[in-house]
Amino acid sequence: MEIYTCKGCKYNLEDIKFTIGRNTVNIYYCNFGCNLVDSYNELIYNKIILFLKDAIINYDKILFLWIDNFDLESSYELIEYLLYFENDIHILTN
Repeated sequence: MEIYTCKGCKYNLEDIKFTIGRNTVNIYYCNFGCNLVDSYNELIYNKIILFLKDAIINYDKILFLWIDNFDLESSYELIEYLLYFENDIHILTN
């Protein structure tokens, strides 16, 4: 009998939030690859819907980006450039 846990799974990434000065950078991981747990994919869809509602309400306060395969370690220059907009940065990625 094999017991599967999400620990160590490449599809199970924690969201990241950090503050630089007065700006907050939020990175939301939405990985649609898990075939073992249907509720996980439903959770991702609900997360996106909730995020988009918040983005519509606060559209003048945030900079919303969807970046495929975003890698934080190789994107410091991009984040530094985006901070010049003086808005909170929200990145959805897979």
